[in-house]
Amino acid sequence: MKKKIAVIGSGLSGLSFAKFIRSDVEVHLFDKSRGFGGRMATRRESDYQFDHGAQYFTVKTTKFKTFLAPYLSKGIVQPWLANFVELDRNKIIHSKKWTIDSGHYVGAPYMSSLCREIANEQNVFLNTEITKVEKKNDNWELTDSNNNKVDGYDWVVFAVTPQHVQNIMQFNFDGKSRLTSNTLSACYSIMLGFKNAFQMNWEAALVTNSHLGWVSINSSKPGRQGGFSILAQSTNIWAEKNINMDVENVEKHLIDELSDILKVDVRTYDFARVHKWRYANIKQKQKGKGYYINSALKIISVGDWHINARVESAFLSGYKAAKKMNEIM
Repeated sequence: MKKKIAVIGSGLSGLSFAKFIRSDVEVHLFDKSRGFGGRMATRRESDYQFDHGAQYFTVKTTKFKTFLAPYLSKGIVQPWLANFVELDRNKIIHSKKWTIDSGHYVGAPYMSSLCREIANEQNVFLNTEITKVEKKNDNWELTDSNNNKVDGYDWVVFAVTPQHVQNIMQFNFDGKSRLTSNTLSACYSIMLGFKNAFQMNWEAALVTNSHLGWVSINSSKPGRQGGFSILAQSTNIWAEKNINMDVENVEKHLIDELSDILKVDVRTYDFARVHKWRYANIKQKQKGKGYYINSALKIISVGDWHINARVESAFLSGYKAAKKMNEIM
């Protein structure tokens, strides 16, 4: 009989685990969202689209480069050849052109396209929020937010943030704090769509001396369709201090900040929306294997936060955990 593994979360770490686990294992992925990708997310609204999570990714390891090769050949991953600047609020202090050699990539036509392509090969249950896991007859039983239960799983893989692990894992064991004590900081993303494009001499900006830390012309990314769109993200420090601020006030403040940075009144927008990422970035690089495994309990935890807040780290965490599982099963 095939072993069954439940993976909670369909971001890149959970999908990478499912992709590289041996083929004689039955894997089911569960995700509370309506789409794949976790923070490699894309929102489509009216005539606009926004990558409101991860903005791009780079490649540092041979393993990730090899993994991406077939998706690059299909055009599902493409280089983003942006004009990049560093801003001291609204003053350019450095600029350069991203090239193919500099290696800044995005999913195409959406940031979520890479995860969607991987998910096509997997059994994924979307709109299914797992709220509890518990042992029943030496196997794992999962309960969702509608109190539906599925059981018979030999292993459970948590591909979610430490805070979500804490909420779902309602049992104690030695070493649990290893999974639940890490703190991820918050971030606000503001999405703006315009009927008329601005004349800009850059497409991506790292910002200092502002409550915004990043601004991009989202519609400049390869394969994007629809109208002129801007995606800006707050600093983690400002988001943490204002995590309970009313969303209308968050939107107003960040729009004011963006207007000053761009020296353009962006209140002329056609569409505006704020997204709060309550758990966005790990505060410091982590040491260790890049994943957690407990063979006695038969639980695994994967995610970029086991390494650092990078897309490549999410892939490496899931990949390494799957390879370890292949050895011990």
